[in-house]
Amino acid sequence: MTNQSSGRKTIMAITGATLMLFLTLHAAMNAVALFSASEYNALCAVKGSNIWAIAATSVIAVMVLVHFAMAFYLVRQDMQAYGPHPYATSGDKTSSQDMFTLGTIIILGLALHLYNFWGKMMFAQITGANEAETAANGIYHLVNTFHGIDGLRISCIIYTVLYLVWIAAMWSHLNRGMWKGLQSSSLSSKAWFPRVKTACTIYSTIVMLTFAAVAITFCLGYTPNDFVKA
Repeated sequence: MTNQSSGRKTIMAITGATLMLFLTLHAAMNAVALFSASEYNALCAVKGSNIWAIAATSVIAVMVLVHFAMAFYLVRQDMQAYGPHPYATSGDKTSSQDMFTLGTIIILGLALHLYNFWGKMMFAQITGANEAETAANGIYHLVNTFHGIDGLRISCIIYTVLYLVWIAAMWSHLNRGMWKGLQSSSLSSKAWFPRVKTACTIYSTIVMLTFAAVAITFCLGYTPNDFVKA
């Protein structure tokens, strides 16, 4: 039983690290939209509907499903074994119920994000939609989602707020996940743990703040100088 639990936690760590790398690359790509519409569109076109992009997306999708499946299983296992607050004795105030709530918010946010971006960009390109509405014009979707092409819309404000809640949930989950991973690693010694934990917190904060900055900046009406309406 211990070996099985350790194996599941290893899977969680591997998939979590892979997804964190993906989020880092995604955040860096989104940051380009703050400086150049044409360069951002070029990046979106590269990851459009070509076979490699579809393959990479499929791998990421599997990683997400496995990660969340393992997460919910382990949280459920902890709650059955120790109750809703299994980590209280270790000084961690985050309960399994809190982790379950965070996971639910992240899944709902992911579904909304996929609908607003992946569905209207890569999937639209795969199905042969109008060029202006596919991955080849990603900047259009950023502006239209967070502000509106012809002016600020109430729906854009609501979506921006929901997006920020989602980002906050992911930030909390990342910090919690990295904390758990460090606890079971060789870096859990009193000398190294606080330093590495701080470094991980800074890293995840920078990545999530990048996503938040893009949403807020575009919601406030900013567009790159070379942005042209479709």
